[in-house]
Amino acid sequence: MAPISNDATSPLVKLDRTCPLCQKHSPQWQVAVDAFQIKSIDPLDQRPTYEWRRHAFAHYNPELYFIWECPGCGFCGDMNAFLNPIDQTALTMPYFTKKANAILHEDGPYWQSSLLLEVLGGNEALCTCLAAVRRFWLAILLLDQISLIGQRDALPAARYCLHLSWLLGDALQTPERDQIIEVLRDWKEKLKKLWPDAPTTDAEAQMLALKYYDTYYYNSDMVSGGDGGIHVLQLVARLNIKLGYLKAAQDILFKCIRKANDQMLSEQRLIAGMAMPDPRRQTLLKRAEEREAFIDESKKLLALVKKLLPPPLPPLRNKRPIDIKK
Repeated sequence: MAPISNDATSPLVKLDRTCPLCQKHSPQWQVAVDAFQIKSIDPLDQRPTYEWRRHAFAHYNPELYFIWECPGCGFCGDMNAFLNPIDQTALTMPYFTKKANAILHEDGPYWQSSLLLEVLGGNEALCTCLAAVRRFWLAILLLDQISLIGQRDALPAARYCLHLSWLLGDALQTPERDQIIEVLRDWKEKLKKLWPDAPTTDAEAQMLALKYYDTYYYNSDMVSGGDGGIHVLQLVARLNIKLGYLKAAQDILFKCIRKANDQMLSEQRLIAGMAMPDPRRQTLLKRAEEREAFIDESKKLLALVKKLLPPPLPPLRNKRPIDIKK
């Protein structure tokens, strides 16, 4: 059940949660779902704008509390990961537990070679924003180092990177901006051999999200079911537009429309061959409507790309060649 706050002075609620790795109970903080509503969503990076129930809550940022950390073993992940860390992957829990524990164990080669504990080992002296970025980095690194996630079922890592981009976008607009930039650059320099892609800006986090979305779409068996990955493709196109990669976005959107059209035609053929009382008919009709809406949205994005692309060069006029000997 989503947490609800009865506190008029704070939107935060404290939850007792169990780590999926070491089974330690610990308090974790989250912004209550009734403390705000989403006013709008950025059409490109999907970043939400919040409308708070109380004006006094407006300085809170839900992304600061998106990633939790177990004080026992150091596992970092979002609320969903604490409930089921293998969701949206094809991993088994014993495999995930074995790999994650090997990575998080202080005496393991991963920790020794990266000096990760020395660089990101504690958050007591950090401001709230840097402490949140640190948890995001640890959560993303953990998933990246589990090869069947980092190189295959990378959707959770992509989602973390997207949320991190929203947090960094806000953080670099605060009075703590210079301190945050200095610390992040120091972390990145110390970890450059382990993680050269460590994101220190919202654009870098979006680039890393693109990498993981691409890995998921092309390598994961999870894509074959459901919508065939078209919504991931469309999100990749949105991020490419945001980052200025317009030609890539255009090609991806053409692919989105083509794949969604194929799916819709297939569903319409199934509907046409069904008897009226068939219970699957309504499900397929609704799915076909969703495909049509998806195609319309992709066409709107395509129109935006065409508007942003530079105009083509005018055709050369047919003139007689100049004889350079004259």
